[in-house]
Amino acid sequence: MPTPPATKSGLKHRQLQASTAILLAKTESDWWKIFELESHTASATLIRRRFNSLARLVHPDKSGLDDTGPAFTALQEAAQRLARQAGPGPASSNGQGAAEPPSPARSSSSGSGNWWWDRWDEPLPRTRSGRAETPEEVAADQAVLEKLDATALRGEVARRQAALFESQPQFPLPVLNLRLQRAKDALRKKQAAADAERVPSSDMGGFLQRAWDNPSAAAYGL
Repeated sequence: MPTPPATKSGLKHRQLQASTAILLAKTESDWWKIFELESHTASATLIRRRFNSLARLVHPDKSGLDDTGPAFTALQEAAQRLARQAGPGPASSNGQGAAEPPSPARSSSSGSGNWWWDRWDEPLPRTRSGRAETPEEVAADQAVLEKLDATALRGEVARRQAALFESQPQFPLPVLNLRLQRAKDALRKKQAAADAERVPSSDMGGFLQRAWDNPSAAAYGL
């Protein structure tokens, strides 16, 4: 079902609030506050988690707002800077620092080295935040979408858009994006089909309209 207006309004407020705070932050202490972490206890893992949460609010392709690119770029740079200062994280059962997940031997396409954002945003087959769809699930979802009318599809698009910002999503974000795009494609096809039905297939529609307006003239083909 569509996201209630109050929820949409609250989400937009959070997005604007986060974007403003990010752009106004000037010092490292500001950044620790924005990430809601303490410099002496934060680990790189916690920073990544907070980065992902904030990025969902200000990423240009996720927020649905204009001009969030500068805020997202600043957020990337801040996360990278704070990660360099982060400690080893909480101690494990053997008294040593908890192991960090291995870093892939590549950097982002932009050259910034924010590999955790790449992993979060790419359509990888598996991520720690969820699982990929199976071919059977994709086919079943497509079949359901094809049976929905335009009104129901608009509601489904809104619901899947809202799912991008859930704290514990059913699927990883790349899959959520694919599901959202699938619903949008189904809605576009449904609307295109409805538009095609309203367009006369020949001039017969115009002839019938003239006959209705002026029966005597239509009788002579005028």
